[in-house]
Amino acid sequence: MTKHFVLSPFFRIFARKLAVLDRTFHSHITLPSIFVVILMAALGVFLFWQRNGLASLLGFAVFAVCAIEVDRLVHSEYVVTDDFRLVVRRGRLARARVIPMSDIVEVKELKMFFGMGSYVLVRYGASRYATLQPANPHSLVEDIEKKLDQLTDESRKQTNEDI
Repeated sequence: MTKHFVLSPFFRIFARKLAVLDRTFHSHITLPSIFVVILMAALGVFLFWQRNGLASLLGFAVFAVCAIEVDRLVHSEYVVTDDFRLVVRRGRLARARVIPMSDIVEVKELKMFFGMGSYVLVRYGASRYATLQPANPHSLVEDIEKKLDQLTDESRKQTNEDI
């Protein structure tokens, strides 16, 4: 005789929360962004090479900006959550931007200058834009559009139940 494992209501809620799967897209590091970081590091070294107090302070400031830029390049990620939100994290030093899926008006993949890559343009709210540069832009656009379709289906079901 087998016994079935039955969860108490408290643990069912916790198990349901664990079943939520968020989709994370990491940023794409492009050749121009690497070139900018190298150029800024070279400028910082040049400013430190000068034996002037003001140049050394400027060199320190350039190194700080370079470190922030490296953090943004390496740790940027875009998360599409199951509770219909798009979370844009631009590194560990910046605050995350949360965009509700209900506010998103348009999502499209665009090419960069001289075909250096592509990015995703998200239009939300009245006239607000977010540019995302994921490693797989086509998949991000498909995932956001799928979530938008699910959101519209759920809103239709709620309006049908209300009538």
